[in-house]
Amino acid sequence: MNVAALFGEVWYGSHWLRYPLMVFVPFYRAAVVLRRLWYRLKKPARISVPVVVVGSLTAGGGGKTPVVIALVQWFRQRGYAAGVVSRGYRGARLSSPQPVTADSDPAIVGDEPVLTAQRTQEPVVVHVDRHAAARYLVENCGVDLVITDDGLQHYGLARDVEVAVIDGVRRFGNGLLLPAGPMREPETRLAEADFVLVRAPAQPHECEILLKPVKFTNVRTRESVPANHFEGSEVHACAGISRPQAFFDTLKALGITVRPHPFPDHHAFCPSDFHSMLHLPIVITEKDAVKCRPLVHRNEWKNMWALQVDAVLEEQFLSALMEKLKRTLPQHGS
Repeated sequence: MNVAALFGEVWYGSHWLRYPLMVFVPFYRAAVVLRRLWYRLKKPARISVPVVVVGSLTAGGGGKTPVVIALVQWFRQRGYAAGVVSRGYRGARLSSPQPVTADSDPAIVGDEPVLTAQRTQEPVVVHVDRHAAARYLVENCGVDLVITDDGLQHYGLARDVEVAVIDGVRRFGNGLLLPAGPMREPETRLAEADFVLVRAPAQPHECEILLKPVKFTNVRTRESVPANHFEGSEVHACAGISRPQAFFDTLKALGITVRPHPFPDHHAFCPSDFHSMLHLPIVITEKDAVKCRPLVHRNEWKNMWALQVDAVLEEQFLSALMEKLKRTLPQHGS
């Protein structure tokens, strides 16, 4: 069992390791409290355009990046240019803000920022200092607003709106703070967020995010086929995301027989990962496709496909979000 899978068992299962790890929880809690106090005294830095933070209380995925992509596209339809700020995988370790394009190396800037740049065609910048990255967007890209991907706990950047995203299946796991549980902050932190979105299934009083399969795109040729293309077929399904089972369940719901191959989140794929799978179609996530594309230049990789999944956001949420921003957004939108 790899480290990611082990912590998945600890946080969302009943693994015994949670009990010795609980010794460290009070120290983590104290660090969270002191950090919040420090930023309240310091006062967060503000930029000249509105900031919308999309984040979560738990470590790992939950649907944040699809929400960010959907919001960027929604604002563009209304005449606003939304730039995206991300820390990048493991902080990206860059000395200055780094613009991200559809062709950027995910090993340097992170797979999610590259995917966001590919899907939105809008400015994306990564840096561990999100205020510096946001300022870069304003000064160099002429954006009307900034959306941060996974910035709920980055209090150095002042925000106009907070959107918290919850995985409707795993929710908060065992409810414990790191490292014994998945919680970056206590659940009570949700009361400070402007909006709480729940990736299905949601409870009756919650705003639900639906992740809708749209199409499969061939990783090598860029050919696209409808989402029902593999219905009744058997495929190898590979996922290097925080919850691979969610991807496998999506494929099964499309009528596909799945041979599942879970990998750790942000896994750096190599050809040997797939050598035993070439006799069937290989289906991967969009996020993994940005790392696998350099591997598929040879003809034997022509049967690898990435599933595009779009976040569908409730109109009630979108209307309320625009209402909160209308005083700070420029007036040229429709």
